[in-house]
Amino acid sequence: MYFCRATNTHLPRDLTSRKVYLEVLAPPSVSVWPSMLTAPIGAEVVIRCRVSGHPAPLIVWSKQGRSVMTGGKITMGVRNATLFISSVRRFDEGTYTCRAFNTMGQDERGATLRVAGE
Repeated sequence: MYFCRATNTHLPRDLTSRKVYLEVLAPPSVSVWPSMLTAPIGAEVVIRCRVSGHPAPLIVWSKQGRSVMTGGKITMGVRNATLFISSVRRFDEGTYTCRAFNTMGQDERGATLRVAGE
């Protein structure tokens, strides 16, 4: 909240303006951790997406450019900021991208998963 106060040495009174509320808008900024990981077959993988921006950005995940569907072995945490992949298999390999967007813009970062073993 901001307001303006004016004084005048010739007049013995203060004048105060109306209160003004300032809303700071910011485009999303995304960071992903880890950005590269190798997991053995059968392991659980967790990829975290840290997002800032105002208004609060919406978060979506994709793999190799296709939307990641939840259910079964893939689940998401609060606000979709964390991606959980259970019992990884070779077909889970690839780059998972966290994309955030709001009215001010968008940003994205990717994490590459490699699966080790037979």
